[in-house]
Amino acid sequence: MIFPDYVVDIGADSEEQAARRGKTLEFDFSAGDFVTKDGRLQSVEGEDALRVRIEKCIRTEADKYQIYLQDGTPYGVKTFDLTNRKLPQAFLFAEIEREVTEALLRDSDVTGVYGFEFDREGRTLSVEFTVESIFGEQEAGYKWLIV
Repeated sequence: MIFPDYVVDIGADSEEQAARRGKTLEFDFSAGDFVTKDGRLQSVEGEDALRVRIEKCIRTEADKYQIYLQDGTPYGVKTFDLTNRKLPQAFLFAEIEREVTEALLRDSDVTGVYGFEFDREGRTLSVEFTVESIFGEQEAGYKWLIV
């Protein structure tokens, strides 16, 4: 036979996908710095790494930083233009939901984003939602200052 027979298993299970994803440096978003222990950066993997990636993605304004423009795949959310203009509330909520959902679904570990709840108090817009992933469900959210 001229061509060899190859058996290719393309149905990798969740643990294999997580192992391929590797580790992520743990980041304390409230302190604004990487987490260290005894002077060493701490890394996380699996569900904790996904939590860090979700928060980082939501906090990153799309098309703003050159590092994220190199491979042509969009990264982050485009909320600056939405939150800095006077827009009808229903439109604003729908667009933020769309932006966040599209951005998070680019992560291969995320399988769904749903259950958006919006709360506006003065100039602060709080958004809470559920992220479904290969690790299960986890709650996420963010607060934006709006006009």
